[in-house]
Amino acid sequence: YHDSVGRLPPGSEGDGNADVLATVNAISAFAYILPHLEQTAVYAQWKFTANHHHSSNATPAGTPVPLMFCPSRRTTGKNSGYAAGDYALSNGTGNVNSYAASDLKGLFNINSKLRLTDIPDGTSNTLAIGEKFVDPANVASTDGPHFRWGFHSTRNTVSPMNAMPLSPWGNLDCTFGSKHQTGSNFLFADGGVRFLPQSINLLTYQRLGDRADGNAVSLDN
Repeated sequence: YHDSVGRLPPGSEGDGNADVLATVNAISAFAYILPHLEQTAVYAQWKFTANHHHSSNATPAGTPVPLMFCPSRRTTGKNSGYAAGDYALSNGTGNVNSYAASDLKGLFNINSKLRLTDIPDGTSNTLAIGEKFVDPANVASTDGPHFRWGFHSTRNTVSPMNAMPLSPWGNLDCTFGSKHQTGSNFLFADGGVRFLPQSINLLTYQRLGDRADGNAVSLDN
């Protein structure tokens, strides 16, 4: 996507309007990258000038993409008629549903259109996507919709992975996690995939999430 468009996809494009008939809002970056996952037919069904919940987007929003599922957890799935998924975009330590500049800390934020050159901490030290934590007791809020912005398709690194967040679940605190007992897989901005242990130092983990905090990171910590 970056090679063809010249930037990363936005976490979502939004204007702050909650009216599903009048806003360009709530469709996550996962929909934008579909052509690069050999899902051009699904991508063509999206109406990006309408909300995720708009009736015109019912078909693509309800179409699970097998590549978006971890085989350790399941092969495919839906949540209340919408496609689920096992991976989430990284917002760093910011509020995942905020327009405030102070919350635009990770690679994927509302209206973000970052280039790889906009990652001063280094692409090999910055999280892009990770496996997402799903709470069996709160599937409705923690398991999608996969193509909807906010904590539905995005996570942050405020709290440790593989567990419910330290604060109440929501856009301020929503965790990555997996069915693996000792950690989770993460895609970094350089395209590399690494397994991070859940015992990782929390401050190190948070610094990996933020793309421009200026702090050195060692994965030995």
